[in-house]
Amino acid sequence: MVNSTGQLSVVENMSDGTVRPYEGTIIWSSSDDSIVSVDKNGRLTLNSKETSTVTATVENGKTAQCAVTAFDLYGLEIDPSPVSSLPVGTTV
Repeated sequence: MVNSTGQLSVVENMSDGTVRPYEGTIIWSSSDDSIVSVDKNGRLTLNSKETSTVTATVENGKTAQCAVTAFDLYGLEIDPSPVSSLPVGTTV
């Protein structure tokens, strides 16, 4: 819903198959802040009933993106299909 907030995070897929929170610097951005704004801590705010792409950039320049859409009755939808992932064992 518009004016809803949520928290985004970045995780690392480790070579042993485990997943852990990414502990380095993350730069968050939105393709359109009037639709979805995201602060420096990954907290997003839905501002309009449209879709915007949120990007997380880590220290080595690798990025991950997700499409975020607000709906009147259905809350928040995050589409992970365009998310970039790193191969198992990759260190960032």
